[in-house]
Amino acid sequence: MNTMPVKFSYIENDDGKQTSIHDQDTTNVNVGDTISIGKTTDLSTNTFAPRVIDGYQFVKAVTSQGGKSLSVNNVVLNSLTQNNEANTINIFYTNQVNYTIQPVDAQGNNITGLAPQTIKSTIGSQVTAQAHDGYTTPNIMAPTTDGTIVKAVYTANKGSVQVSYAGLPANITPTAVTANGTVGGTYQVTTPVIAGYTADLAAVEALMFKAQHR
Repeated sequence: MNTMPVKFSYIENDDGKQTSIHDQDTTNVNVGDTISIGKTTDLSTNTFAPRVIDGYQFVKAVTSQGGKSLSVNNVVLNSLTQNNEANTINIFYTNQVNYTIQPVDAQGNNITGLAPQTIKSTIGSQVTAQAHDGYTTPNIMAPTTDGTIVKAVYTANKGSVQVSYAGLPANITPTAVTANGTVGGTYQVTTPVIAGYTADLAAVEALMFKAQHR
């Protein structure tokens, strides 16, 4: 059975210019066979996954015949009829990736009130996630595949609040109390009981809204 060489070219086209990102591969294929390049290999349809190239993901393949599949031709290659583009498959890649950043806590649980962020960036790049009040903003690494959900661990900022007491003689005024917690969380300090005096609040309760307040 006759065979013909099929060439595979690996091309990036992100900026509108076709740039080779890997040396060509060549393999011999039976004349009359049809081959295709797809995301995954399926031998029943003669479909083969493309070469894995670090920092890139597969976009599409276009054959020298203009379609997705190549029917291997018995081209006579001599000084008069040589065609270097015959039986060629151009495989296009991108170094850009579309994905979602999902805010989670240290246990990997989604954080209520922090919406996921859809983003596009360069594969493998360090990306600063969206800032949210009350949390330390994490950095993540952009994934290699479109549609990936990347969990970004947000840490709630720590805060403290000092509760002081007024309206009492100096000799019986309680010492100020410091409560610690997370910014955005609720703190509560129970009012001390002092004989002969009535407090206007049984406890002080509010949201901790910055690193430290009084």
